Amino acid sequence: MPTNPSIFERYEEIRSRMPQVETTSKFEDIELLLNIADQDTTFF
Repeated sequence: MPTNPSIFERYEEIRSRMPQVETTSKFEDIELLLNIADQDTTFF
């Protein structure tokens, strides 16, 4: 089973091939994920 460090190391190996994303400084406090489920949002 992969460990967190090994997963991160693999990500760093392929990072240059990953798409670049624009980030925003906008944050929103929510009570439930269902409240924003219809938005195009990704959670990790």
